[in-house]
Amino acid sequence: MPMVRWFWVGCLLSCAGAPLVAPAPAPETLSKRLVKSPGFAEVGDLALCPVLEQTFRVSADSPSAQWQGKTYYFCCDGCLEDFNRSPEAYTASSKQSR
Repeated sequence: MPMVRWFWVGCLLSCAGAPLVAPAPAPETLSKRLVKSPGFAEVGDLALCPVLEQTFRVSADSPSAQWQGKTYYFCCDGCLEDFNRSPEAYTASSKQSR
């Protein structure tokens, strides 16, 4: 039994400076994972505006448009107007084919 105690004491002393858990990801990395892509966001989410490609929080008052069965949210009315003129230019499927 005494040998087991010395094992734990040695373990504690050798691990004293090491973190017990993995460090948290940097805030910018975490926020990038929490940002919803255009067409996948809901009210309350952090979303990416499909026009300006900037992050914003979707609210009930956020400008939005329905296109191909998805709801797209925008950071401002100007982005909504640009999207309505040419939705294909701002959707993931057209960006992938470029």
